[in-house]
Amino acid sequence: MKRIVVLHSDRSEDIITPVVKRLRRNPMFVVEESHPSADINSSADLVIAPFDRPEVVMAAVRAFYMGIPIAQVHAGDFSTGGSFDDVGRHLITLMSTIQFCVGHRAYRRVCQLLSLVGKSTKHVYKINSISLDDLKVDVSLCPSPAFEYDLVVYNSPTGHLEVIESELHVIIRMLGKNVVWILPSGGSVGDAEISRYVKLLLKSRPDATVYSSVSRPMFLGLMKYCNRFIGNSSSMFYDAPYFLKKGKIVHVGVRNTGREYVKLKPGGSDQIVQILEEYFKGEGKSMKWRKK
Repeated sequence: MKRIVVLHSDRSEDIITPVVKRLRRNPMFVVEESHPSADINSSADLVIAPFDRPEVVMAAVRAFYMGIPIAQVHAGDFSTGGSFDDVGRHLITLMSTIQFCVGHRAYRRVCQLLSLVGKSTKHVYKINSISLDDLKVDVSLCPSPAFEYDLVVYNSPTGHLEVIESELHVIIRMLGKNVVWILPSGGSVGDAEISRYVKLLLKSRPDATVYSSVSRPMFLGLMKYCNRFIGNSSSMFYDAPYFLKKGKIVHVGVRNTGREYVKLKPGGSDQIVQILEEYFKGEGKSMKWRKK
């Protein structure tokens, strides 16, 4: 059996859950979910590093220098170009042995990056979305009647903290009647400031409901039945296009301004498991050369 460590630190990474479930059902794999700040099991055969959060970047660095192969999920995504998120994501790409890309442009971008530094593109794969697998929609938090509320998710624009106050005021001015606002998770610089501002700005609005956090099914329910989805969340690209027409997705600010919309199709989780099976049956056997 192959030991796989899945890095998981933030609620946004809950979309990796369908991959974890499928890996655990496969007798070929033993799976451990680990916070990126924890020590990585030196006996691991593979580390799965999803997305681009800074703590995942640092964990990927540790795994790389331990000689443990890395698989990156959502490699090649592009937001503002040269932003903290882009740099972190591409660093993980360069350290990874396997890159899973959602969309043709992400796939092409990863191949170009690896080719520039002389790395093989043999294990770059274009897959379907993982965020649509095993979808559960919980409408228990949805205001009644449906469609008559704005859903807001505004996260810290890493590297541009000076724009937080002005961007929040832009959002406040565009809000209609009835608001559901989900605060950032608190894992990034600026999150506490955002939470303080939001509570202050909405203090005089009895029609506003603020949540520190909600489960993914509840979040999807709120998204599916909102009038508009406003903010700067990556879920505007990973999830929202599946539920909402593009005109109902209102992006605000510098975070994710250049991120591309891709045609969302379910099935990415099954593809990842199948690819990892084939990898370990063949090429993976020769990738242990760096391990002590």
